[in-house]
Amino acid sequence: MKTLIFSILLGLSATTLLAQHPYYPYEPGDSFEMAYSEEFAEMGGSSHTKVEFTTDTKSMGGQTYRASSTYVGDGADYELFTTMYFRIDKDGNVVGRTSEEQDEEITIPKMEDLASGYSWSSNSSEAEKDCKVLDTDATIVTPAATHSNCLVIQMQEDEDVYIRMYLKRNVGVVAIAFEIGGDEMLQAYLVGNK
Repeated sequence: MKTLIFSILLGLSATTLLAQHPYYPYEPGDSFEMAYSEEFAEMGGSSHTKVEFTTDTKSMGGQTYRASSTYVGDGADYELFTTMYFRIDKDGNVVGRTSEEQDEEITIPKMEDLASGYSWSSNSSEAEKDCKVLDTDATIVTPAATHSNCLVIQMQEDEDVYIRMYLKRNVGVVAIAFEIGGDEMLQAYLVGNK
């Protein structure tokens, strides 16, 4: 489950390395840190994750990708969990890979398409649309802050399980939540941006 969260977090947040957008205000050298809710930290063993946007690039399959690194830890000490790679395709979509070894790419539509109700398939091999924009003016309360005017992207994980990403203009990713059987549960929330 944590691997899925990291993949989603990286897939959404690292897009700014390639295409600047007010919901993704990150530059190479920036980072952000999220704390896990108490229940989620107990399941996974770590209490924090940190994403760093690097200047590193990698050539794979004739394409050049930019890298971002995700670390897990206790808020003071971290260890590298994964590195992901991103590029922009000819249509302006962000295309990501979760590892050098994985040929399968995850597609994130160009930012101007992310209006309320817009849906897409996150995986190029899946015909069914499993992602959609739920709201462009949502509010979420976390232990660290209350964030209003958020973009909410929902991804279907299982039949009745959805993951929601809350993104705030000029801040970036502020929260990740699960909806299971109609109930939303906070999983991770922003505690620091650099």
